[in-house]
Amino acid sequence: MDRAGRLSLWICLAAVASAAVFIVFPGFDLFLSRLFYLPGRGFPAEADRTVQTVRYLWRLSAWIVVIGASGLLLASALLGRPRLLGVGRAALVFFLLVQALGPGLLVNTVLKDNWGRARPSQVAEFGGAKRYDPPILPTDQCGRNCSFVGGEAAYAFSFMALGFLPGPVHRRRSWFAFGAAFGVAVSAVRVAQGGHFVSDCLFAGFLMLLIGWALHALLYRAPLPQRLARWLGTGP
Repeated sequence: MDRAGRLSLWICLAAVASAAVFIVFPGFDLFLSRLFYLPGRGFPAEADRTVQTVRYLWRLSAWIVVIGASGLLLASALLGRPRLLGVGRAALVFFLLVQALGPGLLVNTVLKDNWGRARPSQVAEFGGAKRYDPPILPTDQCGRNCSFVGGEAAYAFSFMALGFLPGPVHRRRSWFAFGAAFGVAVSAVRVAQGGHFVSDCLFAGFLMLLIGWALHALLYRAPLPQRLARWLGTGP
């Protein structure tokens, strides 16, 4: 088994182990959210202006980054240059597909609108009327835009996927480290606001890693049509 295969195996094993922890010990999620909850006041961070400003800035950054990457890819195609500003077409396509399939399709469309998990601020333990459910089990406590998995956490963790791109080891590690740090910071804010459980954010991270691994295998390892491979810059 090569390095990519071993990494995918470790990601899957870590996800399974994490699922087991939250299913066997459901109170762990509630315990972590309770650290930010005040009876009678709810989750104070939800109304904190500084927290709201920080959240607005990273949500704005998502649009800026995606629009910027899309513009760079379009310019590369129109100018007939496989690399612009030191970034290749394959890397741009990879990043945009990660965003489209991860935060765009799987997280905010498939999972959040169909899994049915209530957010912390909605469950009875924190003053709401909904039931707490473990993260891996689909339920009926929410109709749409639900808690599992964290959408903003998924965007932040998606930068870890850039660590799969070819390049020097130090650069790949830097992307993994940046994505992990960004994801943890965003997750902490959303948990403090009562918007997500820790498990929602954790599994968002696992999902982004698996999407990054799969897209890397598709674009860089699988046999692509020769014309497409040449256009991407991954073929002869």
